[in-house]
Amino acid sequence: MLMQMANAAAEFTGHVKAGNPRWLTFLGRSGTGKTYLARGLAKWCEERYAVGWSKFKHWPTLLGKLRGGSLDASEAITDLSAFKLLVVDEIGMGADVRDYGLDCLLRLMEGRKRGWTVFTSNLTLKQLAAIDERIASRLLRMGAVVECNTKDYALRRTQR
Repeated sequence: MLMQMANAAAEFTGHVKAGNPRWLTFLGRSGTGKTYLARGLAKWCEERYAVGWSKFKHWPTLLGKLRGGSLDASEAITDLSAFKLLVVDEIGMGADVRDYGLDCLLRLMEGRKRGWTVFTSNLTLKQLAAIDERIASRLLRMGAVVECNTKDYALRRTQR
């Protein structure tokens, strides 16, 4: 599983180098390295292209700000669509994922069709599809989806 993640990340960087926008999604348990690798990809792009080229957003935090009114959804989604690379961490998590959160996520996905995007989630593709099939469909159509079924990093370390 970890090699699949590394290979998918390497393939993704090849698409970035070639100028072919696409998505990469890491799904699975907490502690498998999904967010770590996604942040690494964003850092790699920042170092090679430009400051402000990429953005990292924790979905539950962003959703909380949108829901609380401290951010305007249309403006926030438009702003996030402008980044060349966007990492959206922990999609499918947070309050109201089936209503307001779902609408915001689908709008964000629509705005990211022409940009490199990395999504992470502790949910499986099947669980995301149970929330709304459009999420799973978009993830599959726009790039690679890697399901990370390995133990938490901290638990792997204790068993050495």
